Amino acid sequence: MKSTNLAAYLAAALNLGISSHTVRASARPGGDIHFLIHPTDRDGETLDFAVRGNGLQLLTAPRAHVCGVTCRPGDTNCNGYCIGKAEKPASCGANDEAELEQQIQATKPTAPRLKPADIDAVIMSESFTVLPSGRVTVCELTLRNGFTVRGESAVVCIENFNAQIGERVARENARKKGWELEGYLLRERMYGAG
Repeated sequence: MKSTNLAAYLAAALNLGISSHTVRASARPGGDIHFLIHPTDRDGETLDFAVRGNGLQLLTAPRAHVCGVTCRPGDTNCNGYCIGKAEKPASCGANDEAELEQQIQATKPTAPRLKPADIDAVIMSESFTVLPSGRVTVCELTLRNGFTVRGESAVVCIENFNAQIGERVARENARKKGWELEGYLLRERMYGAG
């Protein structure tokens, strides 16, 4: 499924029997708003759009990786957003989690547990802020119930600052807090059930 605009993407997805999609919006430094659109609970391409005036502009040529990430052409920094079955990129940080999940699945766990998809499902939006020093990136994730968690990344020397890497690390750190909260909620549900 290769699409160049939202209408073509949704029409092609519908022809494949995919009628449900997940949309994530994130505010980027400089005021841009990006949307990532992908099939809900399915493998498939993801489209990355930015708001431009009253329209959407396609930012990426769709390209999904096995680790669960769609990258812009030439981008080696994965952000952990999307799903797919292409060749594994060498620098994909999300792949460690995917490999660990495969190992856990191989043990055939029987007790209630959280999976990476459970954590991703509660993240409704994200925003990134670079602090005035230019060295620190903060990611705020808004969860399904409106609660927010934050993670940050920092460089010692501003000359080493890279926005993509800063966002990736800050998001990973915020997402870890989501794991802790969801783990607590699962255990609380188990406790309440007896």
